[in-house]
Amino acid sequence: MKNQKEETLIQALNYAHLHELPDKWDNKSLWIKAIGLVTRRNGGVQSYVILRREADGRICTIKDFSLDAIRSIDEVYPYIYIDSQFLPKFTTQQRDEKHEYIARISGKSIEEVKNMSAKQQKEIMVGYAMKIQLNNEPKH
Repeated sequence: MKNQKEETLIQALNYAHLHELPDKWDNKSLWIKAIGLVTRRNGGVQSYVILRREADGRICTIKDFSLDAIRSIDEVYPYIYIDSQFLPKFTTQQRDEKHEYIARISGKSIEEVKNMSAKQQKEIMVGYAMKIQLNNEPKH
């Protein structure tokens, strides 16, 4: 008989259509979906869940194979990364083009975009890249 950690790993791999656990996250790469190893509040039992990363960096659980509350996310194993083709790069000299792009994808005015922090601008671009990429992913 398998324990909860083994059972939930099998369920997570099946959910993600994977045969094995992907490489552990390097804490740098931008990922969209991942298998996460979590510790539960009930006695520190570990199990696996499916995670999604939001544009602002928040991590959300999108599929939990247990009913017990999560205390912590201990390890992250991404299986969908942001593809660079969906995230344009702009040089410092291309500031106007960057502002126009962000205004177009966000529905905000160029003035509003210019008044945003660099972090807010990046969140909009990353969020849009995630949305476009997920819309282009094959459906299982």
